[in-house]
Amino acid sequence: MKIRITALALAVIVLFSLSACAKQEDQPGENRPRENGTASPSFGDAAPPSGESFDTNIPAPANTPDINTPAFEEEYPRDMGTGEEPTAYDSTENQYEPNVEYPGLGNTNGNIRNRGLAAIQNDWIYFQNDNDKNSLYKMRLDGSDRTKLNDEYSRNINIIGDWIFYINKISASQIVKIRTDGTDRQIVSPPDNWVNQFIISDGGIYYITPGDLYVYRMSLDGNQHGVILLDTVNNFNIEGDVIYYTRWSDSNKIYSIHKNGSSNTQLNTDRSSAMSVDDNWIYFSADLNFYKMRIDGTETTKLTNDNLISINISDDWIYYTAGSTQAWAGGYNPDKGLYKMRLDGSEKTMLCDGSVRYINVVGDLIIFETFTDDWTLYKVNTDGTNYGLLNP
Repeated sequence: MKIRITALALAVIVLFSLSACAKQEDQPGENRPRENGTASPSFGDAAPPSGESFDTNIPAPANTPDINTPAFEEEYPRDMGTGEEPTAYDSTENQYEPNVEYPGLGNTNGNIRNRGLAAIQNDWIYFQNDNDKNSLYKMRLDGSDRTKLNDEYSRNINIIGDWIFYINKISASQIVKIRTDGTDRQIVSPPDNWVNQFIISDGGIYYITPGDLYVYRMSLDGNQHGVILLDTVNNFNIEGDVIYYTRWSDSNKIYSIHKNGSSNTQLNTDRSSAMSVDDNWIYFSADLNFYKMRIDGTETTKLTNDNLISINISDDWIYYTAGSTQAWAGGYNPDKGLYKMRLDGSEKTMLCDGSVRYINVVGDLIIFETFTDDWTLYKVNTDGTNYGLLNP
């Protein structure tokens, strides 16, 4: 009798447990198939900035890595859980023909690698105001006519014609565009594609998503959309019709690929960081030294024994901060000071003191962030004068 009662009790317990598991699968916020059969990932809180109206049912990934920072580490979620392969472009449809209305880049490669805190067009500078919730402002080259343009976090600033494009969250979020007078706000990127880094080139938006770190391209209105590179990308630059990138899946070696997805080519064998492309040369840090090489991977030359971490190249000068450890090793530890040197490594000059990162160059003005002053934005002229707060 005792054995029968025990068996019956066990059966009841098993049935109760199965029922509880079935109910648990239906709880909100859990990973479960969507209607199309793909997984619905749960990434945590992703509320948009206050007052925004975009779809809050599509959360941004939690703990998203910032691939713009020189201290980017290799640990990040590889799979967003969508279970879907991105759609590749068909280059035979001439989708990569330069847009004659918007040739060139929406910002410099150097600025975009440093979070795109500022951009320049004609006699206007567009910049992030850290004293006003990191919203977007513009001012004349002499600092006059300072004007507020929006009420949301703005980085990765690109300017094309009379449109400003930017990412509207500190980590991964959506690409938004507004007019240069602050009107006509529109969300450009697809609602299911959060963006970490993007740059506009010849009328196309090239960007990386935080989940797979592939390189995608879409049109300026967001309608045409597809993938260029099905591989994990840390940092990328665009020069003409070629994308240069550090490939995470191959120890951050430098590669190049055509905008149409062809001719994917390895260019070096070093684990590289701080990569920047300028005028047919690739500049990069490796083994605690700083080098340059031709864009075809030849003529590698050491420029300095310093380990450059945050760099920006403009008008034949390299603006930089150096550090005691390699960026990919997880330790940023910059030495104090903002410096510049010629493209051949000569004429090293200190511009200002302080722990510096995110160096943006707009005309004769350098805008950067500091570690030692609550991430405050500062400015200094390229000759070292006019040092002070960007947003006093």
